[in-house]
Amino acid sequence: MDIKGKIKDKTKNIEANIIGCFWNNPQLFFDYNDLSVDKFKSGIWKLYFSIGKKMASKNIKVVDEVAVELFLEGKDKILNAYNEYGGFNIIKDLEFYCTVENVDVYVQELIKWDVIYNVVDKFTFTEDGINKLNDLNADDIYKYYSATLNNIFINMNEDVVMSKLNEGISKIIEDAHKGTNIGMPFNSPILSNEVGGWINGQTYIIGGLSGAGKTTFVQDVILSAIWELDEPCVIMLNEQDNVKWKQQFITWIINNMIIKNSAVYFNAKRWREGGFTEEEFTWLNKAEQLLTEKEVGGQIIFAELKSYSQKKAERIIKKYTDFGIRKFVLDTFKLSSDRDDEAFWLSMQEDMRKFDDLVKPSNLNVGLVCTLQLQKGSRLLRYLTSDNIGMAKNTIDVASVALLMRRVWNDEYPNCSHEIKVKKPIAGTESFETIILDPKKKYVVIFIEKNRNGESQTYQVVAEQDLGALIYREIGIVDIPVS
Repeated sequence: MDIKGKIKDKTKNIEANIIGCFWNNPQLFFDYNDLSVDKFKSGIWKLYFSIGKKMASKNIKVVDEVAVELFLEGKDKILNAYNEYGGFNIIKDLEFYCTVENVDVYVQELIKWDVIYNVVDKFTFTEDGINKLNDLNADDIYKYYSATLNNIFINMNEDVVMSKLNEGISKIIEDAHKGTNIGMPFNSPILSNEVGGWINGQTYIIGGLSGAGKTTFVQDVILSAIWELDEPCVIMLNEQDNVKWKQQFITWIINNMIIKNSAVYFNAKRWREGGFTEEEFTWLNKAEQLLTEKEVGGQIIFAELKSYSQKKAERIIKKYTDFGIRKFVLDTFKLSSDRDDEAFWLSMQEDMRKFDDLVKPSNLNVGLVCTLQLQKGSRLLRYLTSDNIGMAKNTIDVASVALLMRRVWNDEYPNCSHEIKVKKPIAGTESFETIILDPKKKYVVIFIEKNRNGESQTYQVVAEQDLGALIYREIGIVDIPVS
């Protein structure tokens, strides 16, 4: 038996242990989503890994004999191979040998031997290979094999993407021409234009005080755009439940689609008051019908976290990315319930870094929006910055976009001591229209604290926001003094 054959023989049991663990707990296919079938050397375990991963991607939570048979129905070629290898009896036998708690050790061992296998494969000398070395001197040969060895180890965990400057330029130009770099537009034109919309591969933070309307902002500006554009999305909740979100969104549909620009509107507080009038029932029924017709496939999914942890949220993102979903919302990002071993601010910074690593283009390439609560002292400040996040302010360092929001203060309305001057850009020109705030309405100021896609800290966006009616209307921009 040659060296490669001996390595295959050595890893057979390691691969078997991994399959036993993964089939026993399909969630592991999402936890180790970087683990690919080519890491396995044995045909039997390649097959079982492929079957298990495809079943997990179909949201099968318990892999038993019946589930496998149903999944393989009509897939005769795969079914025959599965039966020839021993079918589900093989999995039953593995239950006595593998320990799920040791799965990380098994995976690391598999990766190690895969590296060794690749070293042997790349450094096996053949007559043709020796002929290629004829014209090289000793120094050239050293450089060649050093580069080969470095390449093997750089790629062993599949978390480094190598590319030369001149590679793929034509495709980069073509993709840009097609508009593939354009993000999903928000229902807030000025803001969307400045931050580039919601771009995959980036993390967005929306910060505000409790009651400032950050969750409502997500519902009015982001969720509404997702729904109108038929974009699948998973919304992870750890404060408000899914019922409240659904009530809020039905309220948005009524006031922004059913009775848009009406003198009357449906107030969200009616959900807790009950006793709907005949007119309100008409609105509610129309909204339900519209929602049901549009959400045929259940594209917007709520995931309630009974206790929040970064690990749980990460698993959800990995799982639904395998289903083809590319947009995720976390309401609200905060300290993980399972983190008590270090300073809270350091834990939050580390958790946000993990999120950004997960969603970036070189990894899952998905879009993530996280709401974040600002420290209470921010209530006394007119100009918001990352300092208002408190000790965990460095959480925004890894984010592509950070938006901080507050309500317009009473003394910022017209003819008051700190009146703000709002202006609206006139399309196609460099001119502005002066906007007078209505003292009877409520407004929010949105600070673009960080923006890798455009300008930041140069102006603020002002919008009318009715928290009761879920009506959001962007009205212009303003320049709030720093001090």
